[in-house]
Amino acid sequence: MKGYTYVLRCADDTLYCGWTNDLTARLAAHNSGKGAKYTRGRGPVTLVYSEMFDTQSEAMQREAAIKKLTRPQKQALIDSQNGGELLTVYDADGRACGERPRAVVHACAGAVPPCVPPVGGRRAEWRVRPVAAAAAV
Repeated sequence: MKGYTYVLRCADDTLYCGWTNDLTARLAAHNSGKGAKYTRGRGPVTLVYSEMFDTQSEAMQREAAIKKLTRPQKQALIDSQNGGELLTVYDADGRACGERPRAVVHACAGAVPPCVPPVGGRRAEWRVRPVAAAAAV
């Protein structure tokens, strides 16, 4: 079963690292106050980094490694994934699922981007459109 390691930025600008097998549901849980105790009083949270792994064990190991990093090292990790032009990623039903850097989307070579899992757990066909606001930044 796939696993995801993720980093959230809380409203107080702190970072939270965790792992899950359903990134969309876990993000919703954090924002509804039903996620980790740490994020309950620090919402809303924003997903700033994620990785997908073939097993939950790999995701847990990566989470442990990220938690050992200093804040500047974590920020460098976030910046390495989030640099460049952002593209909005859409599921097969045309719903926007998030924004990811062009390099991340293109690295997937047409597959599901690792940080935006299919809605409802089914495989989706992804389309991308440039985010207009990103070009102005």
